[in-house]
Amino acid sequence: MSESAPMSARLVTCAWGRIPSGVRLVGGLALGLGLGAACVVIDPGAKLCSLGEQGCSCTLGGACDAGLTCSEDMCVDLDDPGGTTTGGPHETDDGDDPSSTTTPDDEDSGEDTGANTDPNYVFVTSTEHTAGAIGGLEGADAICQARADAAGLPGTYRAWLSGPGVDARDRLAGASGWIRPDGRPFARDLTQILDGRFYYPLLLDEKGAVPQTWWVWTGTTLDGLGYDDGGDWCAGWTSNDGELYAVQGDFEAGRPSWTESFSSSCANSARLYCFGVDHVSDVTFEPTEGRRVFVTGSVIASGGGVQAADGLCQGEAATAGLQGSFRALLATSDDSPASRFDLDGPPWVRMDGVPVFAPGVGMSNELQTPIVFRANGAVASSFTWFGSASVMQPGTVSGTCDDWTSTSGSTPVSSAFHVFLNVWFDEECSAQRPVLCFEE
Repeated sequence: MSESAPMSARLVTCAWGRIPSGVRLVGGLALGLGLGAACVVIDPGAKLCSLGEQGCSCTLGGACDAGLTCSEDMCVDLDDPGGTTTGGPHETDDGDDPSSTTTPDDEDSGEDTGANTDPNYVFVTSTEHTAGAIGGLEGADAICQARADAAGLPGTYRAWLSGPGVDARDRLAGASGWIRPDGRPFARDLTQILDGRFYYPLLLDEKGAVPQTWWVWTGTTLDGLGYDDGGDWCAGWTSNDGELYAVQGDFEAGRPSWTESFSSSCANSARLYCFGVDHVSDVTFEPTEGRRVFVTGSVIASGGGVQAADGLCQGEAATAGLQGSFRALLATSDDSPASRFDLDGPPWVRMDGVPVFAPGVGMSNELQTPIVFRANGAVASSFTWFGSASVMQPGTVSGTCDDWTSTSGSTPVSSAFHVFLNVWFDEECSAQRPVLCFEE
């Protein structure tokens, strides 16, 4: 049990209209962002990063040691023989070995087969609450129970919420096997949740609807541990003091942002995650056959054209033992990302067999589940090159780094760990980013 688990500063990005006022970077600089902001949070207190150091926030305003370059969330040596020059890939390490051959457990993934025996339900509340209105952990559980009862969901419910002396992961009472109100699987057990390998995200409320705002009180890190951002979890979830802050998650995201996205004023309102805790259920699912999608474990800068990104996709697929032809989901000034693929082919699925797009939808900006997996089965939380405002729209010459041949200018970046192919921010063309890879 941990009252305040260590948490490094993390990248917090904002899509249009997604960030409320009174939020700040977890462990970082207080912000006063108005609704409709499009931003990348910069933490001026970010520490100096050394070679390969994990949890370091060089992307948040920190600096790398002399001779090193910031890539994603760590510092790398581009002159190292195992590295790269501009326009070529080099290996990164955000906790997983890109050369690993680990694969997801196909036996427990994909669509629901109806084989559940007394599964637990899990949902996000349709109601929003200021921190002080929650009424402590017992009050949070009561809110969850009332929402479940009103929707006719059976069982006993507890909130995914940490507080003074209590970690959220210890509140699930040894339960396992969760499904959403629509019957789709969320996760087999706590380990799968903490690893970020859950199937479909927690974006449905107790009635099976998708709420219009995304933010959820958690007070909890990606490891399920409590994190106190100086306000003692809004005084144990009893205070609306606008000068106190606590951690929120984003229900449309994968790991880590589903539970650890940013820190918000206790005066703001947000939802709660509610977990059924009555059953130890062996939830079994059948993977869907289809074309594979993944995010690269290596990063690449513009300069080699779209062919370099395609080569990176094909190379990582081959290393992971995947048959077939793979291309990067990138826009050019002539073509949209989607136009590079046959939209009438088999469905696209993650590496664990979960379909990425809704049934009957060839490709869309909206996903059923974040892509999250690399070709080797490792979980990644990456922002990726994209080049367009939409998967169905071409880019521009300047907005695609001159069709990925130039290191000058900037281009839109998307996310591999959210449920939409959206523009999160613009990135310098000389930066290093992974790419999303789709099987043709």
